[in-house]
Amino acid sequence: MALSPETMKILENVYWFVCSAVLGAIVYICWKQNKQVESVLLGIIGASAIFYFWIKWFKIPNTEDGDWPPFISPCPDYLSLVAADTTGDTKPVCMDFVGVSTQPNVLMKTNPKRIPQASDSDYNSYVFVVAPSSPGQTSEEYSKQTCLKVQASGLTWEGVCE
Repeated sequence: MALSPETMKILENVYWFVCSAVLGAIVYICWKQNKQVESVLLGIIGASAIFYFWIKWFKIPNTEDGDWPPFISPCPDYLSLVAADTTGDTKPVCMDFVGVSTQPNVLMKTNPKRIPQASDSDYNSYVFVVAPSSPGQTSEEYSKQTCLKVQASGLTWEGVCE
């Protein structure tokens, strides 16, 4: 059950007020009993605990819906999208700067300091291009075709090829 953002903000403000008041009262009582070291430690540990639970309960987004990954990347896993103006190509391409391909003879690792250009003779061995779907092709056929190309290149693509 999700609460509205306004309700969450009210709860957050109540949380800060109640926790600060309770911690302050406990530290004050401890201090009045001439337990200064204990009250300082209690204040530090209590403030840390309050901060920890504030982050945990109010600042980390709720991911109960189970959507993972939160988006589908335009490139297979660990490949980077490189703009067309960087390579001199007519469209953006995916390049492997990490060396994750298990088929290095199909998709070679790219040196980020020397991006291959479309005019290079070995340009196609450094790029992975996701082809657009053909007219009349179903999404299942397109997905299967794309996954076969991904697997042939020794790659994986979470959310697309599972």
